[in-house]
Amino acid sequence: MSFVWTVELSRPDGSFAARAPLEPDWGPASIWVRFEGMRRGLLPPVLSSAPGDVEPRWADDAGAPYVGALRVAISADGDGAIVREEIPVSYLRRQVVALTRSLAAAGELAPGEVVYPRVCAEPIERRASVGAAARVGGFAIAEIPRPLVLRETSMASFLRRATPCDLAEGDTDVPIFVPTGVLEEAEALSAAAGDVETGGFLFGHLHRDPSLPEIFVEITAQVPAEHVLAERARITFTPESWAAAEAARCARGREESLVSWWHFHPDFCGNCPRERREQCTLDSTFFSAEDVSLHHLFGQAHQTALL
Repeated sequence: MSFVWTVELSRPDGSFAARAPLEPDWGPASIWVRFEGMRRGLLPPVLSSAPGDVEPRWADDAGAPYVGALRVAISADGDGAIVREEIPVSYLRRQVVALTRSLAAAGELAPGEVVYPRVCAEPIERRASVGAAARVGGFAIAEIPRPLVLRETSMASFLRRATPCDLAEGDTDVPIFVPTGVLEEAEALSAAAGDVETGGFLFGHLHRDPSLPEIFVEITAQVPAEHVLAERARITFTPESWAAAEAARCARGREESLVSWWHFHPDFCGNCPRERREQCTLDSTFFSAEDVSLHHLFGQAHQTALL
């Protein structure tokens, strides 16, 4: 079943303010669910951006058409295996905020008006499928799935050499092993950068331990990003930055892949009184809007960011 998605805005007194269509990008959610299926050994290790089936879970307090969470399902071709995951409706937060701002800019909301958004979904009949290939301007466009290169390795051999870390109960994040030397290099580069941001690329390998089953990431090296546009509160990787990183990866000749990136935030609060720093969100680890936008370029579920 397919759905039409909208955002309904209400005022603090509960009265209706506005409604606008929403066109969610299900790509990142589908990529994550597909990777979760790979981790559990239920789906083949193949990268694909093909969207899964997305359905709403109705809000407990209001029911349909108000959405309380999202269910994403990915099926494996041929063997009928299906992986389902539930993700919070906050997945749509950035898009909802942008839509609300556009309504305010268009004059459909009063200046400074406070509104509360609710995501809504209404079922529609699924359009007839045109197969795996979509036709655009007379051309057939089809995605070519790419295999995810995995090394079969016992994760126990990594754990024996790793420094223990405290994990929250129920933590299901992908395990990542980072050499101390990589952290020390990044720290030294950060100190040398002074009052501007700096960063780099992280190379490594993906491993699969079939006995668990689990997929985990081994970071093997960091390469400083060259040709960047660095400011006090922003770093931009240019096309030349990406080209230099790829050249460095190939020159190393170790069959590594680009698994992550790192960057450094200068001390924004160094001159502030201690009591003010304790209340300041800038005096903590956080991802800025620019950081989030940059991370969109690292679009696979196993690609992470080190701050």
